Amino acid sequence: MRISTQLLSAFVGITVIALVVFGSVAYWITLDINYDNQRDFLRLSSDRMVGELAAKLSVSGVSEQTLETVRRQLAPSSSLAVVYDSNGTLMAVAGDIPGRETLAASMLARRPDESDGVYQTGRLPERENQGVWLSAPIPETPARLLLAQLDDQAISRFSVTLATRLLSTGMGIVWASIWVALLLSSVIARRLHEKNVALEYQATHDTLTDLPNRALLFDRISRLQHTAHGDGTTFALLLMDLDRFKEINDTLGHHFGDQLLQQVGNRIGQSLREGDTIARLGGDEFALLMPATRQAQPVRCAERVMQQLDDSFLIDNIPVQVKVSIGIAVFPEHGDSAESLLQHADVAMYKAKHSNTGYAIYDPSQDEHSVRRLTLMGELRSAIADRRLTVHYQPKIDLHTGLTTGVEALARWVHPELGFVPPDEFIPLAEQMGAIRDLTDCVFAQAMQESRQWSRRGQSLTVAVNLSTHCLQDSSLPERLAQLMRTVDFPASRLELEITESALMHDLDTARAILNKLNAMGLKLSIDDFGTGFSSLSYLTRLPVDALKIDKSFVIDMHNNEGNAAIVRSVIDMAHHMGLKVVAEGIETQEAVELLAGLGCDLAQGYFISRPLPGDQFETWLASSRSSSADEARASARPRDQAVV
Repeated sequence: MRISTQLLSAFVGITVIALVVFGSVAYWITLDINYDNQRDFLRLSSDRMVGELAAKLSVSGVSEQTLETVRRQLAPSSSLAVVYDSNGTLMAVAGDIPGRETLAASMLARRPDESDGVYQTGRLPERENQGVWLSAPIPETPARLLLAQLDDQAISRFSVTLATRLLSTGMGIVWASIWVALLLSSVIARRLHEKNVALEYQATHDTLTDLPNRALLFDRISRLQHTAHGDGTTFALLLMDLDRFKEINDTLGHHFGDQLLQQVGNRIGQSLREGDTIARLGGDEFALLMPATRQAQPVRCAERVMQQLDDSFLIDNIPVQVKVSIGIAVFPEHGDSAESLLQHADVAMYKAKHSNTGYAIYDPSQDEHSVRRLTLMGELRSAIADRRLTVHYQPKIDLHTGLTTGVEALARWVHPELGFVPPDEFIPLAEQMGAIRDLTDCVFAQAMQESRQWSRRGQSLTVAVNLSTHCLQDSSLPERLAQLMRTVDFPASRLELEITESALMHDLDTARAILNKLNAMGLKLSIDDFGTGFSSLSYLTRLPVDALKIDKSFVIDMHNNEGNAAIVRSVIDMAHHMGLKVVAEGIETQEAVELLAGLGCDLAQGYFISRPLPGDQFETWLASSRSSSADEARASARPRDQAVV
């Protein structure tokens, strides 16, 4: 029942009760007024009659005829006059009322209702509320006069008129009360309804974008489920996440980010069909619910959304370009509840983000990976803080001397339940979560401390650490490294930074400024995975580069692929002409060691030399390699002029 109906019912109920009470009170007031009027009338009549009767009674007594004459002269019709003595004996009775003697006797036998010592009054016996009697003494005689008034039209009309007016007034009050009740209930109900609508809107919509929120989205999914179970229709859920939104938000401020989210919501809304729902789930995540979809419609919708977001957004006169990753899940194929659909759309969305395809449809084979990814994301930050991630070291040997001159420090994570987690799985997660800075600092600290221990035992090696794109954009990196090197007492000349071409090209100017500071501190710089990028080589002349690492994809198959061998030789020659050293990674055979030595390559690393080892195992390997592996590698190396490619 609506609140307005409840209020109206309450007001009408109260009004009806008030009417009943008011009518009852008016009825009894009318009876009392009628009684008082009749009594006062009889008192006036008796005052006039007792004077006449006193004179007649003192002369010859009162006969019925005499009493009748007096009654007719002084009393109204429908009245009864009785004269009785002090013993209650009737002396005379007059009146045109049937059974007057019996009525007179019953009145005399009944005690009065009221008595003030002179007058006695009461209601007629067995005729309640229809008449009044009054008894008054006759002066100078022991007799009394009793007058009874059965019904007087004038008095009755007055009483009826009074009652009518009272009831009319009551009805008027009731009628006015009903209209006031209607008006008040309407106003109150309207205000309550408006307030309820506002509260319901706030509970089901996002305050920033005015789009439906997660609660309303789940409610509409539940309704579509009910409908779909009945008629066999299907619907799709698209989950969208803005790429690089955190970077935009952190750089330009939250106010800027809020405006961007509002504009993004408006643009996505332009891609909707009638009946579709666009919702903001929080942060930079949006969801799109498409009822009654056919197989290709969600994909076309995802393409429309991507097209809508292609154009730059102009916020505070600053153009901003954003991309979106979209995951698609279809009911009931990919889930039979709102929670499962959202989870599976999330899996597909991250697949689209990592593959850089823009959108992806949920594939059940990705589900286990998704659960694993969520588990890793939930525990990675604490694992870094608690130093549960370790550092392994892969040696680099000098192909001219066969000696180990340096190591590459590599982060490793052995999860207590999931086991070994590959770096290419948890490092992207660290970048996505904003934990890559802590992870990098952890690797630097552990590598410096262990290398410092080796140095004290007479084994001084260069330690190389990989830097991600995020680290190259972090202006605080030089100061943090300087502080860490001071704490550990580690010389800058033995610390090398490995950077990929793609990381450099992300923002070359910022990266160059940071690398120049690091170089000024005495650190070395090498370009990792060289040859896999498509960037201009001009950056090599603008950066303080000390070495190039040839990507293992060229080295592994070099002895069977003349093209790869030619690329390796060209890189080595180019680097030497620029005064740079060359490191070849991915060495898996003795043949590769011999061929690289013949080409003049400076350093080599790979599984043939050693897998990445924990610090204590690496130290053992290092001690044994000085007398065996290194000598063997040096003896097998060919002179440069004997190399044939």
